[in-house]
Amino acid sequence: MAVNPVTTGSGSNLKLAAYLASGLPVVTTAVGLRGFEGHSEGVVVVERDGFVAAIAGATLTKGQRRTIEDLSWDNLGRRLHDVYARLVARGGP
Repeated sequence: MAVNPVTTGSGSNLKLAAYLASGLPVVTTAVGLRGFEGHSEGVVVVERDGFVAAIAGATLTKGQRRTIEDLSWDNLGRRLHDVYARLVARGGP
């Protein structure tokens, strides 16, 4: 099981992508889910004070393995490279 008790921050939490891709059951906060709302099926979303109950009541079997390679570090790096290459090709922003 993966627990993701994130309460602050900005952007997406890429650890959540790794948890989902591995098929782990996930308990997270709404802040921890940011950016992955489209992958929330089967994810338990609770405030931190509800984690103990959510974990105790969770099924500890593997979740459905998700295909979210588009969110991997490799693909994010490729996308950033493509943006830079387009900017350089046209001479700037």
